[in-house]
This record gives sequence, C-alpha cells and structure tokens, in this order.
Amino acid sequence: MEELRFLRLNVPRGKKRLTTVSIPDDLMPFPDKLRYLEWNGYPLKTLPQPFGSELLVEIRMPHSDVEYLWNGKQNLVNLEGIDLSECKKLVKLPNLSWASKLKWCIKLKNLISEEHLTSLEKIDVYGCSGLK
Repeated sequence: MEELRFLRLNVPRGKKRLTTVSIPDDLMPFPDKLRYLEWNGYPLKTLPQPFGSELLVEIRMPHSDVEYLWNGKQNLVNLEGIDLSECKKLVKLPNLSWASKLKWCIKLKNLISEEHLTSLEKIDVYGCSGLK
C-alpha cells in the first residue's frame, strides 16, 4: 500500500467510532504519499511511527482516543486542515509552525509560532478553555 494517498474510515450512522478495526500490516506505518487521513474514532494513542507528513493536506480524526499525533517536528508544508474535535484524551498537539497553509482548525488546544501561520483564516476555539 505504498502508493496509498487517501485513507478514510467511515463510521456507521448513529455511531461515533468503530468498535473493532483490523489494520493490515502493510498499512502501518502509514505511507509517505498519504495526502488525506480521515478516521473517526481512531483507537490508538498516537499515529504509527515513523509518520511522513510532507504531502499531507488534511487530517480529520474526531472522536479519537489519540493523546498526541507524533513525536518531534513534522514538515507540514501542505497541511490545510486538522480536525481533532471531541478527542477527549488529547494531551498535546504537534508543532504547527511549518503548517503555513493551515486554513481552519477545530478545537485547537495550542499554537506554537503563530507568526508562521500566514494563511490562517479561521480558528474555531469553542470549548478550548486550555488554549494558550
């Protein structure tokens, strides 16, 4: 699955998450060519390591068990959107200073180096009482 560019796991209507997921060994870690990741209710604490994010345009992982996305700095030059809404176990966001194309964020907890976010148009901070 090295050529995989679009990964979307849908949740049945009326549910927020999948109860069981079997991930093929050749999908982990996610391919470096991945551009779109949508996984409602992602069951793990972090994304598989190593995680190549240079081509990633959008991350949508609402209702997930994720505590943090990855360790260290990622080259997020193409990232336009990130949705981590209702991730109640989320403790730490990655450094978004390289995400110069970021256009919208939902429930963002922390911004690092805001001066690099030149394309930022809107941030929905509703419910983010811990925003620093």
